[in-house]
Amino acid sequence: MTNPPQDPYAPPTTTAPDASAPDAPTTVLPDTADVPAQPYEVPPTHPGTDGLAIAALVTGILQMTIIPLGLGIAALVRIKKSGRSGKGFAIAGIVLGALSTVAWAAIILLFSALFTNDDFQEAFVEGFEEGYEESTGTDLGLEDSAGTDPGLAEVSSTEITVGDCFEDPPLEAVDCTSPHHSEVFGVQELAGEEFPGEQQVIKATEEFCLSAFTKYVGTDYMDSSLDFFYYYPTEEMWTSGDREVFCEAVTMDGSPLEGTVAGSGI
Repeated sequence: MTNPPQDPYAPPTTTAPDASAPDAPTTVLPDTADVPAQPYEVPPTHPGTDGLAIAALVTGILQMTIIPLGLGIAALVRIKKSGRSGKGFAIAGIVLGALSTVAWAAIILLFSALFTNDDFQEAFVEGFEEGYEESTGTDLGLEDSAGTDPGLAEVSSTEITVGDCFEDPPLEAVDCTSPHHSEVFGVQELAGEEFPGEQQVIKATEEFCLSAFTKYVGTDYMDSSLDFFYYYPTEEMWTSGDREVFCEAVTMDGSPLEGTVAGSGI
């Protein structure tokens, strides 16, 4: 006899445990109070951007010449050891620092060349004087007195000879035995058709005056208690044929000379 088919939707049947069967093994869970707590795993943090690299970039943008170079190199060394980011900042700072250093060096060389050029100096003085006169209405007299002693500049070169003494102000030739401001100890005409440049004229004038001082006063200028001034021609005067230089002895403190300094040895 066959068993009738089971109803698939019927609840499951349970059977009572057999008392004669051996006891089933039981699982004993440990007491969770005795198990130490495990810490959470913390993910590694990013080391960040190196501060020197940032400083190198900022100073490079500000064109602080060699400062970003030093900061950038130091940053690269430190980044290599620490593993921080910022290598690009450091390199950019080095590049900007190098460019600004080259640019400033070129500017300095350019201005050095300009300010040692006689034509530029004359044009600068003339332009400055004109601008000042237009804004203030006052004539500085820079162009007229540049490179000259005010006293001898007002005297014709044909009137000045070695041994002349002058009182200043007002400019007036006086007897050297009476108190006077200055005494001419050297007169010489510089050679050459073309104007050699203001610096060369000054150099030649100073060399002549130092030599003439020793011969006239009787002692070396470095050992003397006297001082001296000199007058030299400008380019305009040179072109017009006036190429004479004049040297005049004066006291160190500007006090009057009481007699001739010729052969005095003072």
